[in-house]
Amino acid sequence: MVRLGGKSTTRTEALLIRNQQTDFRFSRWDHDVINDFKFEIETRAMVLTSSFRQYLQSSTGYAELMSHLELEEAKFYAAFKVPKSDDGMTVMGKGGRVADEFYLIRRWRRGGDPEIFSDAPNVLEAHEIWSMPKASRQAIVNHWVEKIRKDEVERLCKTASRYNIIVDELNRKFREKDGYILESKRIIGCTTTAAAKYTRQIREAAPDVVLVEEAGEILESHIVTALGHTAKQLILIGDHQYAP
Repeated sequence: MVRLGGKSTTRTEALLIRNQQTDFRFSRWDHDVINDFKFEIETRAMVLTSSFRQYLQSSTGYAELMSHLELEEAKFYAAFKVPKSDDGMTVMGKGGRVADEFYLIRRWRRGGDPEIFSDAPNVLEAHEIWSMPKASRQAIVNHWVEKIRKDEVERLCKTASRYNIIVDELNRKFREKDGYILESKRIIGCTTTAAAKYTRQIREAAPDVVLVEEAGEILESHIVTALGHTAKQLILIGDHQYAP
């Protein structure tokens, strides 16, 4: 008999799975797999930490907006693309300010006009964009910012999800020893929590009889968790609950 679960008494401590003697040994190939998992976990942990720190410190500036428009809003991106000088000279706006690569989107966001680039072909083709009222422009910018932040969160979640998958794979590898022990036992005793935790190992042990104590206090979903395709008999012990 073996017992799954964290709690025990002096009488049942010897039955805990961690206290079982076994001849199970990982092969050299198994150790290589484990080391690969550990290396990937360490690598992804650093990437996840860095990604989360960048997310907390990130701000949606004009560079991020233009990158988003280039991929998602081609018309707006074309409208805000600052024309290059034909002679290679630096273009200056009114007031002596340099017309940098964000000059047009900055003026558009603030409700202004194209100013020195009013006759540029890409600006003339985007008349509807430049004729928008300031309130409409701000609403559109807010939508872009929300989309950018949402994409950042999705990327962060994917990174975290992949990290969790590798951790689960490593834990599953380590639990091959537990599965080996369970397959060698005639009786497996466990709580519903342990049944959920060791679902795969219990099913691989292929128990044909499942006995549930105090069944009236246990949810059906918890019982189903312990059932595998090999189960031939389910025994429920305990008073059934019913409405008076």
